Amino acid sequence: MAKAFIDYGFKLFQDTPSTSVPFVVGDIFSHSFFDPSAAPTHPDSLDLRTLDTLTPLTRRVRHVHCGSFFHLFDEPTQLSLAQLVVQLLVPKQGSTIFGSHAGSVVPGVRKRDGNRKKGRDTAWRHSPESWTQLWEKVVGKDKIHVRAHLEDRRASVDEANPEKSPSDYLLVWAVTLLWEI
Repeated sequence: MAKAFIDYGFKLFQDTPSTSVPFVVGDIFSHSFFDPSAAPTHPDSLDLRTLDTLTPLTRRVRHVHCGSFFHLFDEPTQLSLAQLVVQLLVPKQGSTIFGSHAGSVVPGVRKRDGNRKKGRDTAWRHSPESWTQLWEKVVGKDKIHVRAHLEDRRASVDEANPEKSPSDYLLVWAVTLLWEI
C-alpha cells in the first residue's frame, strides 16, 4: 500500500494519523521489506507503531486481512503473494487470512479497463474453486479450511446494463489453519 492511500483514507474518513491502527507501507515482494527467511527476534512485546518492515511479524500474526489486491496480479504472482502472506501467520490452529477481491464464476485472465498503465492490462480472476486450490497448493489440503464464495455486485452498479463481466463478482474468502504448519 502506498502512503498516499493512507493519507487519502485519513482525509476521506476524517480520521487523524494518530489512529491506534498502525500502517506499514512497503512492497511485500521486496526482501528489504519482508524476508520471512530472516531470523526475526521475538521479544515478548512488539511496538507495531515502530515497524518499518513486515519481517518482525513473521509467524507472529493470528489474523491477516487482504482486501482488494490479490486480483491486481497475474496467476503466478498471486501464488507467490499467498506464499509470502502465509509466512506472517502464527503456525497454529485458528490463524486466519481473510479478505475479498474481484472474482469470477470461471477462473481466468480478464482484460482490465483501458485506463490502466501499459503492460498491466490483464489480471487473473479466481473462482471459489480455483481460489481454494491455490491455498491448498500453498499450505496443504489437509492443513487448512478455505471458505470462498462470490457475491454479485451487479445490483449495486448499473441495473440498466444487463451485461455481466468478471468484475461484477466479489470473491469473499477466509483461509484458516486447522493445525500447526
